[in-house]
Amino acid sequence: MKKLFTILTFLTTVFFVASCSEESQTSLGEKSITKIAKASSNLTIFAKALELTGLEATFDAEGNSTVFVPTDAAFESLFDEMNVDSVEDVNVKILANILKYHVVANASVFSNTLTNNQVITTLLGENVTVSILDGEVSIVDVNSRASLIGARDVRCSNGVMHVVDKVLLNKTIATVASANPNLSIFLLALDKAGLTSVFTNPGNYTVFAPTNEQFNTFLTNNGFANLDAVPVPLLTTVLTNHVVSGAFYSTDFTTGYYKTLATGNASSTNKISMFINTASGVVINGGITNQGSTVSTTFDIEASNGVIHLINNVMGLPSIVNHAIANPDFTSLVGAVTSPGQPDFVSILSGNGPFTVFAPNNSAFASLNTELAPGGIAGVSAANLTKVLNYHVVSPANVLSTSLTQGQVITPILTPAQTFTVLLNGGARLKDANN
Repeated sequence: MKKLFTILTFLTTVFFVASCSEESQTSLGEKSITKIAKASSNLTIFAKALELTGLEATFDAEGNSTVFVPTDAAFESLFDEMNVDSVEDVNVKILANILKYHVVANASVFSNTLTNNQVITTLLGENVTVSILDGEVSIVDVNSRASLIGARDVRCSNGVMHVVDKVLLNKTIATVASANPNLSIFLLALDKAGLTSVFTNPGNYTVFAPTNEQFNTFLTNNGFANLDAVPVPLLTTVLTNHVVSGAFYSTDFTTGYYKTLATGNASSTNKISMFINTASGVVINGGITNQGSTVSTTFDIEASNGVIHLINNVMGLPSIVNHAIANPDFTSLVGAVTSPGQPDFVSILSGNGPFTVFAPNNSAFASLNTELAPGGIAGVSAANLTKVLNYHVVSPANVLSTSLTQGQVITPILTPAQTFTVLLNGGARLKDANN
């Protein structure tokens, strides 16, 4: 009942100020845009967005702005489209751009001054268009999304607010990419794979986009005469391997693994990971020599549904070997599997599998080296090292961490067969045959 009373009070206030004579339309209210939003029960997400983006003070200060303010229901609908839970899950830079796209700077635009097909330039620098039909006024964004104005002409001390029922979105990834002539093949590839709509609609993505030069190199190196010669399933997998869920600017990345939208042979549901190393720029999956890439000097291209970074190679689907080479914490493991006297582990683990590798990191190898003193790992025969390495590989199997259970017994490819046991109490651990 209290919530209903608050809403009714707000709507009554809106009706009152909207019903004032034209003479009073230039008079300003006592409260700022920020304060009115924070006091309104159906504008809480907009108020939170102002806070998260650092724009709260901007719209609390003196000024003269027009803001088309989306309701909480409008934001919640957008979050469903973006597949995020809340405003906190939206990258703050993208959120700031979305908010600026709702603002007309240095002007109090009242509803009775709006005309059909009127083009308005927002604070972001992109336009919106007014649509008036049967007395109803809507604001239409560059993606043809129409947002109906509900409460009109809410006067503030620093401008005017109009409450709208849909969040307006500035240019999308697809739209931004279409303006770059170096991405024309990338766009054709998206269309051929049926992925254009993914990057036209609301979303939350990071796209590592190869330029035309990189795509042409990919086609030549793989024996394709042109883009039409690439099988659609392969093209789809290649493209989705260049997309990460979540919007990441170049400075947002930290060294580690990120899930792409692609799936490989090992699983139809578990997404392929990419390893990003930020020690020197943004290097993906170990760089070009390891079927990966690096982010070029053109990066952080902003869109309402994500960020685009141009890269210098069309990336291949990473194998276990590619991931081991890419991660500097596995240099000891890579050294062991490629040491003299070992089977061709590189070819074996680059095959179809599926494989699960319980991969010892550099610290694990250092501990083993100490344990085997004074000879260390160097004193282990090639045959015994092969057994140790085989003891860490399970195949054919795609054993996800989420599928591990307490006491689960796992049989690796070691011959003669030996097992190890999964222990989950106190954190996931593995108990080998020597306990």
